[in-house]
Amino acid sequence: MSTFLFPYPPIPFHISDETSTLKWEYDRDVAKGLAIDVPKNYFPNNDPAREPLVTWRAHANLLFSNWLNYYVYQETPYDPGALKKKTV
Repeated sequence: MSTFLFPYPPIPFHISDETSTLKWEYDRDVAKGLAIDVPKNYFPNNDPAREPLVTWRAHANLLFSNWLNYYVYQETPYDPGALKKKTV
């Protein structure tokens, strides 16, 4: 059983993540003593003591709207009667 809403190629990251989610996960893993690399190009000068830069939000929104347009709106028949019935 798929955990994805649509059975199309999934987006390989969470575009809905808050700006500090990766920082929180990194700090959590460091506190656990895990040998983890600093996420590249996430912190200014790759320094985890600094606040992360948010440079991806516009790209994430564009990717999601393009995905939604292609896989939902372009692939959904205009005639609701043409939709295949699925049993759950």
